[in-house]
Amino acid sequence: MENKLRSGNVSMLLLVSGMTERSLRAIKLVRQVCDQFLAHYKLTVLDVYRDASPESQRVLPVAPLLIGNLTAELVAKIKQQAKEQNFFLPVIRAQFISVDEWRGKRDESGTGTKDKNS
Repeated sequence: MENKLRSGNVSMLLLVSGMTERSLRAIKLVRQVCDQFLAHYKLTVLDVYRDASPESQRVLPVAPLLIGNLTAELVAKIKQQAKEQNFFLPVIRAQFISVDEWRGKRDESGTGTKDKNS
């Protein structure tokens, strides 16, 4: 068995648009690569049609789209696996926080939704 690429936690957000065949393929592909090469990871799947706000649905450039604190080596593995499956999956290397954390930060900054009884 190959050595795991990274011993720390890797957090990823996979944006999909509905539970289509393409979305399900993306989820399966990312999980396969992560299970094979990572000791620990957290994958959050966000269906922009079901879970995201109308504002974020308008700005989503492409789905599926994978965002995460990934190493260059892991990105290469994901892209190679996708290529072998004749599947296009854009990957963005970026620091990721959970949707719940992001919503909490928005509320703390005063730009999120407020209880109308406050």
